[in-house]
Amino acid sequence: MSGADSTRILQIAAEGRSLNSFARPLMDRLRAEGYHVEAAARLDEGLKALGEAGYPIHVIRVAQKMNPLMWTTAIRDLHAIIRTGNYDIVHTHTSFAGLLGNLAARLAGAHYILYTQHGFYVHELMPRWKQWFWYRIEGIAIRLCEHMICVSEEEQEIAIRETRQPASKFTTMPGIGIDVSRFQFPLEQRSSVRAQIRDELGIAPEAFVILTVARLTRDKGHYEVLRALRLVADKDPEIRLVVAGDGPEAEGLTAEAKNIGVAQQLMLLGWRDDVPRLHCAADVFLLASHREGMPVATMEAMASGLPVVATDIPGCREQVVPGETGYLVPVADAEAMAASLWKIRCDSALGSSMGERAKDRAAMYDVEYVVEKQIELYATIISNLGTRSAVQPARDQEQTEGS
Repeated sequence: MSGADSTRILQIAAEGRSLNSFARPLMDRLRAEGYHVEAAARLDEGLKALGEAGYPIHVIRVAQKMNPLMWTTAIRDLHAIIRTGNYDIVHTHTSFAGLLGNLAARLAGAHYILYTQHGFYVHELMPRWKQWFWYRIEGIAIRLCEHMICVSEEEQEIAIRETRQPASKFTTMPGIGIDVSRFQFPLEQRSSVRAQIRDELGIAPEAFVILTVARLTRDKGHYEVLRALRLVADKDPEIRLVVAGDGPEAEGLTAEAKNIGVAQQLMLLGWRDDVPRLHCAADVFLLASHREGMPVATMEAMASGLPVVATDIPGCREQVVPGETGYLVPVADAEAMAASLWKIRCDSALGSSMGERAKDRAAMYDVEYVVEKQIELYATIISNLGTRSAVQPARDQEQTEGS
């Protein structure tokens, strides 16, 4: 175990921005409780932000490609960091960092490996052989850790089924949590922001607006969304699809929109830091992902009071109550997507009532609740690692020594 100063915790992800978004609330709470927390990831704006916030950071050379040489480099980097740091808990996040980080931590003799799986890489459109392959990869990461946090009940069921590990090895928590209050505006302010955003984007006050917030990658289902947009735009040319997010498919989506005749209806905004304001301008939220863990984007939309149309996949299935808070549609089914959007488009009262119920349901995803559950798990882990005096937070140590 580490010395008497403080429990030492290392948080690992492939990308710094993943740590800064997925793990930051937990890191802040752990530090406030007196634990020593460090971060390791690829150098990007997210890792820099953690460094600027006062966290010791470690840069790892990692690329998410099927390149064993690059993987070996990342494992060696992490192994050196973990051996030198002598951490009490190594906490890895996401599949890629889970595999490499858990292996490096095991080789370095880490005291305890905690793994949060933020959504399996596998999705139903994958060929069966590829699904089998990735479940085997995920299984390695899971077997290497002491405990795994799953972000949905269905994900935990899959993990147990595919790895045959005992249920006691897993804990389910409702995603990473969000600051629910950040997405809830007083009615008058919401109306004002709605008018302002629509004016900025050149959208008519009476237009029906579909909002999606997601990376511009194929597995987010954007091409299917464009086909659904084509179907609803045939009935209402004034309809608008607003997309917030960046990624490698930006040019492809722009070209496809022109090709199928919905360039006028599509608005690609790129990355935005004002998503709560965009919610105010929208009438429905759409997420067409092929795979998710427990998507934050839908939590945020629910908290803002929007009805949600989402694909019928793990995570979304636990968030959306069909017919009450929105609709679930089959993956890659543009016709079903369009039909659900059109129901809400044609019945504003239905959309409003769904949005209100979604808002109530979003309370379960409040970050304070989720982080509290994580802290309880950490406390259990620490108590099981050894005597409390060996691994207690620094401020508790000072009180003990001064008594």
